[in-house]
Amino acid sequence: MKKRIIGITALAAVMTVSTGMTALAAGWKQDTHGWYYEYDNGNWATCGWFTDPETKNVYYLDPDGYMMSGTRMEGYWLDDSGVRQEKTEAEKEAEARRKERIASRPNPGKEQVAADNAAKAAKSSTTAVGTKRLVYQHEIDAFSNRYFTDTAKALGTSSIGGRTTRNNLETTLKFISHDNDVLISHIPLVATEKSANYVPYAWEFTYNRNVLGDEREINAMNGVFKNMMIAGLGATEGNAVYERVMAEPVGQGGRFELSGNTDTGNSYTLTYAYERMVLQVICSEYDPEAEAAAAKAAEEEAARAAEEAAQQAASTTSVITAGAGQSTTPETEAAAETGDAAQEGDAAQEGDDAGNAEAADAAAATDETTAA
Repeated sequence: MKKRIIGITALAAVMTVSTGMTALAAGWKQDTHGWYYEYDNGNWATCGWFTDPETKNVYYLDPDGYMMSGTRMEGYWLDDSGVRQEKTEAEKEAEARRKERIASRPNPGKEQVAADNAAKAAKSSTTAVGTKRLVYQHEIDAFSNRYFTDTAKALGTSSIGGRTTRNNLETTLKFISHDNDVLISHIPLVATEKSANYVPYAWEFTYNRNVLGDEREINAMNGVFKNMMIAGLGATEGNAVYERVMAEPVGQGGRFELSGNTDTGNSYTLTYAYERMVLQVICSEYDPEAEAAAAKAAEEEAARAAEEAAQQAASTTSVITAGAGQSTTPETEAAAETGDAAQEGDAAQEGDDAGNAEAADAAAATDETTAA
């Protein structure tokens, strides 16, 4: 029994020692490289922002896990103790202005994302809303695919066939009847004005009304034509153009020209001659959101510059002091004030000395009177 008790005591001692070896106190530790935070399991806090569980202070740890201090990270100042200092209102405003300036700058990646999103939206809408060339062309491409494909399926067996061309210069969809082009949706992809293949218009649409004889085919092509006019020009302008073209009798050799703006502000021209219509749309390259952001950023930048100029002027304004006859900056002004204070002190001391002398003379006179 005695041996059993001794054995249990020894086991308890071993467990105590073992527990003491593995249970570490969490907290900040320091070595030759700097400060790091160690959890009670021995692991270190990893790189990035770290909040102290006890003090709730926020720190930034470098890739090796050491606390950074006396520097700025992601716009926040880390003081000499490594504690993150919250941004002032001035810093927040400056950061917001910077973000707006960046957002207002031309960004090909951003424009591509906007174009892709517009193309997705066009699959379920009826009109293009883009005013930038790239965005507008993505929308028109989506509308062309949609209406040409749906019409081809609806026609089934017909003398009208479809043809598509896609390369780095253009995207073109056609309806052809007996080797004659009926409808052509042409999107020129070259956007650099200096290029030999550049054309100013973003979309060209052609409709040859005199090459069809079958009423079913005519109705189908008229339907595609109307849908594409609405898609490219907007509901109001698109319907107006459609009605104007349809008002011309086939076989009469009518001729006219139109020019105007789409519902969203793009410009277009249309020529009609001998039952053949050609429409060209030029994008206004206007982005309302970007323009508004740029205008706001410019206004705030001008206000900031004016404020800085006023502060600079205030810090260097000449100050005329009595008897000085020269300009002083805040530093020299402070020095002058110090000198004035010293002179006032000397004057006060001289007054005190004079007063003391007068008091001594008066006392001497009194003593003489008493003695007499």
